[in-house]
Amino acid sequence: MWTTHADFKNIVKAIWNIQIDGSKMYQICRRLYLLRKPLYTLNKLCYSHIDKKELDTREKIDDLQKQLDLNPHDLALQNTEKIICSGK
Repeated sequence: MWTTHADFKNIVKAIWNIQIDGSKMYQICRRLYLLRKPLYTLNKLCYSHIDKKELDTREKIDDLQKQLDLNPHDLALQNTEKIICSGK
């Protein structure tokens, strides 16, 4: 999930470019440890409350489909429904 986020690679690259002294194993462990906080923050900001987001999206789709039932030839509504259903 994180790997699809636009900032993920920049976060990892920034941490991985930090100069750390010690053995190779220590350097890897330290970098992984330093990644914990930024990835936790990314997760909290972008991927929390998934259930609520899903419910909101379902409600939007239901409203759009009701509007499409009333006006089935409205291209703007059809395009909006496609965008919401595709997850973009």
